[in-house]
Amino acid sequence: MKHHSTVIKLGMLRGIASGMKYLSDMNYVHRDLAARNILVNSNLVCKVSDFGLSRFLDDTSGGKIPIRWTSPEAIAFRKFTSASDVWSYGIVMWEVVSYGERPYWDMSNQDVSKEVHVDRTVGLKRNDDVNRKAITKKKNLFLPNKIISDIKAGCQT
Repeated sequence: MKHHSTVIKLGMLRGIASGMKYLSDMNYVHRDLAARNILVNSNLVCKVSDFGLSRFLDDTSGGKIPIRWTSPEAIAFRKFTSASDVWSYGIVMWEVVSYGERPYWDMSNQDVSKEVHVDRTVGLKRNDDVNRKAITKKKNLFLPNKIISDIKAGCQT
């Protein structure tokens, strides 16, 4: 497997964020943002694809959901917003940084749902104390409204 530098991965993630900002600006919620739904060309330019589950903001409830990429609120209430897409973007970030590891490894969807509701952490193993402490310490930095504003600010440059 070819490993890309952090700068290249960040560039790829910025392209995905830019696409998601566009969708949000157009009042659409993707509802299925995942690495499997990102098209990557030979220059590593990333484009968001697969809009089969996307909805206009006025019609964002119900339907099937991809548990491993879905925010705790969307799992609990079946209500999707730009903030729930931001959670999915966080999972995509984890997928890119981990070189395509499956989020939550071999946990069942039911166990993933419980883990997300209890710890609100992404892709960590139960015994990974070092990473858990780092995430817990920075948890307030990952609030959906802050992430949305940070993404919007970053895409305007």
